[in-house]
Amino acid sequence: METETVQSYRLSPQQERLWLLQQKHPGPYRAQCSWLLDGPIDHDKLRAALDALVERHEILRTTFENLSDVLIPVQVISEATSLVWDVEKLEPERHILNLRLPALCADVRSLRNLLSEFSFAYAAADGELATEPMQYADYAAWRHELLASEETKSGREFWRQLDLPELNTQRLPLEQRTSVVEHFDPRALSLTIAPERVAQLEARARDYDCDLSTCMLACYHVLLARLSGQTHIATGTLFDGRRYAELQSAVGLFASYLPVPSHVDSDKTFGTLLRELKQTTQAVRAWEEYFNWEQVFPNEDEVSYFPFGFEYIDDSATSFRAGALSVHRLKEFVLFDRNKIKLSIEKIGDELHLNFQYDAGLLSEQNVNLISRRFETLLTSVLENSEIAIGELSIIPLSEERQLLHDFNNTRVGEFSTHCLHQLVAKQAQLTPDAPAVLSGNENLGYRELSERANQLSHYLQELGVGPDDLVGICVERSATMLVGLLGILGAGGAYVPLDPEYPAERLVFMIQDAQLSVIVTTQDLLDRLPELQGHVVCLDRDAELIRAHSIESAPSSVTIDNLAYVIYTSGSTGRPKGVMISHRSINNRLLWMQSVFPLEPNDRLLQKTVYSFDASVWELFLPLITGAQVFM
Repeated sequence: METETVQSYRLSPQQERLWLLQQKHPGPYRAQCSWLLDGPIDHDKLRAALDALVERHEILRTTFENLSDVLIPVQVISEATSLVWDVEKLEPERHILNLRLPALCADVRSLRNLLSEFSFAYAAADGELATEPMQYADYAAWRHELLASEETKSGREFWRQLDLPELNTQRLPLEQRTSVVEHFDPRALSLTIAPERVAQLEARARDYDCDLSTCMLACYHVLLARLSGQTHIATGTLFDGRRYAELQSAVGLFASYLPVPSHVDSDKTFGTLLRELKQTTQAVRAWEEYFNWEQVFPNEDEVSYFPFGFEYIDDSATSFRAGALSVHRLKEFVLFDRNKIKLSIEKIGDELHLNFQYDAGLLSEQNVNLISRRFETLLTSVLENSEIAIGELSIIPLSEERQLLHDFNNTRVGEFSTHCLHQLVAKQAQLTPDAPAVLSGNENLGYRELSERANQLSHYLQELGVGPDDLVGICVERSATMLVGLLGILGAGGAYVPLDPEYPAERLVFMIQDAQLSVIVTTQDLLDRLPELQGHVVCLDRDAELIRAHSIESAPSSVTIDNLAYVIYTSGSTGRPKGVMISHRSINNRLLWMQSVFPLEPNDRLLQKTVYSFDASVWELFLPLITGAQVFM
């Protein structure tokens, strides 16, 4: 394009904002469209029609030039242009015309104005278009005068007093990074709402004397609040900036994204939120020309854009006649702001076309797909009942809810529903009585001996009153004898509480008192580590003869899989230690799942390396013993 430079003009507020944004957050900011030209083409008329558009709108022959020591460039309008273009034929009577402009020069409405004007100019005999549109440089000057005028104090006051959340608090838990990513990588995921559902949504909006745009915005605010866990939400919402008749046919960047806030309290009804958003949106529209980013967000240095965006475009005119030629709008892409995620809605005919545009540097396609499914579910829930509390509206699809509540939790394996932990070990002892069970130093116990010694201890403990859900402390060095003690406590019906001999005396005292232990299993050499106990102390070595006097058969017990198996105390690093209670059902499910995923075989040995006061010790001790493998200490 050859140009002849004339006069320079100040950028509009929208252009200044975009210029600064793209310096800080580079991205594909542009306005482009593709038009399908169906029919025989007269190339001379085509060129004349395009020349007429460029002649008609100064912004189409505008460049942007930096002046020395000035941060923001100026607009420079050329008096004449000569288009340079190439033609590649798809078919003799079928062409696609691609038009691409900087985002500084056009918005969606501009592209559609150009489409209708091109169709008219091509069909006109002389290519002339009636009436002169407002030129963008004049509009830019008017906006600056408006913002500077003392008569517009009310408009500036409106924006200063609008209740807005801080932009850096507007986050989704699905975001992949916590720091701001400089380069903007927008991608989109599409969704179509069928005519029947659209009609229902329009009827729901009419129930509250609202339009469909506000209804969809309210749904979006609910979704964002439910996903983020925040109740104060603001979306950068698209306003076309053409409230005045003389701006309707103009071309340029008139549109802007303006903050529309709401308080999405969980006990508020959707209908109430919808009415509130209607009032807020009307107020924002009334004062849109007075919005100035730097005045409204003077301290937002890190996040200089709206994290959540929303736009609704209702324009069903997609095709025009241009003499013998049919002109169809195929595709559009307009980007002049950045968002983490933006819901873009266009009503075409009786359908709604939704695009969830997202920053691929922050959100994954998988998570955005999840968001879109939840939005669909929310729409259904709003249609079913818009007067229930927002917190009761459904956002999780039935299929996903079933997966979360049932499929993911359906982890029952093998004999999970009938056997306690010690019973699984006992069953293995019956299958492989002579196989080695545990090797620890000089101690080498087979399954039969381990089971019989544990059974004798179980009978002994029952005589001391141990039964289901009774907590029994065990303070024993890591050894084969320790396993006898653990299985003996479980066989009596009790739940073991590990008391690590290496723990400080104060922690041992706290655990014994907190768990209200009345029975402790230990060895004679560790008695001096334990405080005085008002109850029974069983020494596995000192009391060996008394224990051996009992039956080697399993002790009868009413214990079930819902009774406690053990209680392990937390470290207390973030406060007071807490005893975590685990049932036979829980630990069996864990062990049997591990066996299904990481199977052990009878000839395997598993290294037992974790002290028994940590939960990882449980599967190291018991997984081998329920599968016929060997615990190696």
